[in-house]
Amino acid sequence: MRNPRIARPENRRVPSRTTIGAVGGTLVRALMGTLAVAAPLVAQSATETTPAERRFRFAELYVGAEAASIGGASGAVPVPGRIAPRVAIGGLHFWGRADFAVLFPVAGRTIDRDGVRTALDAGVETRARLHLRPIARAGWTPYVGGALGAVDVQVGDGPRVYQFRPVLQAGVATRVGNTLFDVGWSHRPGGALRYPLARDRITSLDVAPHGLVVGVHRLFETTAPLIAKVDDGTQARREQAWRDAGKLSGPSLAIGATSLILAGAMDRNSAQRPWLAARPRAGTSLDLGVGWYDERRDAHVNVAWRRGAFTTSAFEYRQENTRASIALEAFKFLGDYHGFVPFVGPVVSLDRLSVREHDAGVEVTSASRTLLAPGVTFGWDIRPTRTQSWLLRTNLRWFPRLRVPVPGGEQTLDQLEFNFIQLVWYPKRRG
Repeated sequence: MRNPRIARPENRRVPSRTTIGAVGGTLVRALMGTLAVAAPLVAQSATETTPAERRFRFAELYVGAEAASIGGASGAVPVPGRIAPRVAIGGLHFWGRADFAVLFPVAGRTIDRDGVRTALDAGVETRARLHLRPIARAGWTPYVGGALGAVDVQVGDGPRVYQFRPVLQAGVATRVGNTLFDVGWSHRPGGALRYPLARDRITSLDVAPHGLVVGVHRLFETTAPLIAKVDDGTQARREQAWRDAGKLSGPSLAIGATSLILAGAMDRNSAQRPWLAARPRAGTSLDLGVGWYDERRDAHVNVAWRRGAFTTSAFEYRQENTRASIALEAFKFLGDYHGFVPFVGPVVSLDRLSVREHDAGVEVTSASRTLLAPGVTFGWDIRPTRTQSWLLRTNLRWFPRLRVPVPGGEQTLDQLEFNFIQLVWYPKRRG
């Protein structure tokens, strides 16, 4: 059965096979590609709905709370397991077939036992789940999925070691009204973790891989009111009027929270300072953007500002690796799949990088560098209509050549920027 257009020129025909573009490389984006290929088939099976309903019920946002059990670690210094509370921000996509979310840990990661203070959690986690059938208003639905997670551990005065590890998941979920419940099992492979107990003593911690996850989330439907406007032609007339008036192209303002992730380990730390984290974690930072959208070409030019620091400390030694960056990026949108709009393009960034180290309060290293760094930007918009004055965007930027010369070598700061939810506002789209 052919999937008709909703209204001219608001929506385009969905092809039978879709290619989301250069979004591969992680489990989340691979699963999105699989779902995008399957999306037209799902739409065709929903024969009881109109094309407008299929589009504007494509996704629902949610905010929720989760509790995850994290198995402890055995070794020279046992690290007890614990329950990790987390805040979830995400949504159901592809008419209840998929669940994408980012999970933020909250308080409760530190335990004092037998005179030893330990901290353990899974860090910020980005997950994708596939429901084996569309999640319904009632009844339990099995799911399988995975996540980009980590083991985040600290013992006593040692470093905070943050090691990325994939997460496999399986469980069941159910929906009651606007509340989503889920319970499941998780498996985090990876084996033993090397951990320094002193500057000259490295031990092995065997982290338990299994855990349980329980979640409760509140769903928000934000686009269903548009169904009637599309069906009666109001939305198509409005879009054409705004196009004629030049309102669809124009400036944009954006704000979001970005995670800066090291794309590889710091070889210098591993070789010369093994008591520090080889891959320190950065805190969440702001991503501010000013840009211009060209509606005719369906393309965007944007200037983005970010700033972050990768800090690691242990046994009176502290290292700070900082980055201040302003980037110019241009990306092209690659089709419109029921409001899911992927994009890809080049980016070049003017970066100020620095490395500073202190040993017992005395500065031992101070190095900095300013450079132009090329990279790739990709991601997707959730764009129900062309006339939205605001929308949600997910940005990922990869910079493979961020290096700082230091005495005895160089510090590697290659990064992946991950801005899961960014609010984008088009001020001309009013009235």
